[in-house]
Amino acid sequence: MKILITSIVDLKKGPHTRLHEFIRFLAPNHQITVLSINDWWKAGQTNTDLYMAGLDEGLGRIQLEYLTERRVSPMLQEITSALAVGRILERFQLETYDVHLNYNSLISGYFVSRRLRKAGVNTVYDLADDLPQMIRVSPQLPGPARPLGKLVGNTMLRKNLDFAVKVSYVDENIRDHYPVSQEKEVIIRNGVDAQLFSPREAKGLRNELGLEKAFVI
Repeated sequence: MKILITSIVDLKKGPHTRLHEFIRFLAPNHQITVLSINDWWKAGQTNTDLYMAGLDEGLGRIQLEYLTERRVSPMLQEITSALAVGRILERFQLETYDVHLNYNSLISGYFVSRRLRKAGVNTVYDLADDLPQMIRVSPQLPGPARPLGKLVGNTMLRKNLDFAVKVSYVDENIRDHYPVSQEKEVIIRNGVDAQLFSPREAKGLRNELGLEKAFVI
């Protein structure tokens, strides 16, 4: 299959997400193009080498397009994405795609969905987070603008859910908060890497950190 993904997550600069696992699973057998924000802001907060471990091959197979190469706020990139989406999609043969996966994006994913529907391509929406509430507490928005941001987020999320032919949720809580018709919904839960997070001897690390008698999770 030929898959176009719009994403609120920058696969190369952001922490590991369920989208990285989707890519790991899909990339070997499908042709994937990802259109996402350029999250230079988050890349400066953490070392993502550990998050990317084992994903180089999968990420190397995909075509990654950014809404912009400029160092502007990821939130601003999403807000102004309608213009960027139109410019970028002019280079794509939209009718050659089989499906559009909208991963957690609101404005950019919506405008891509509209363009693809005209080309006969359906959209699947994956809702992994409470996006309107995340906007409500985002440090990228000034405090007074956050309630309005949440309102806009709610509106755009509902538009995306209505537009999609299928909606996948991370769990029942998100599904119940943002419901769709029963025939459209499916639960795809997050998993755990049992090798990375396997039980191991922690005494040496406890001593090193001064946590010998502490209760630690």
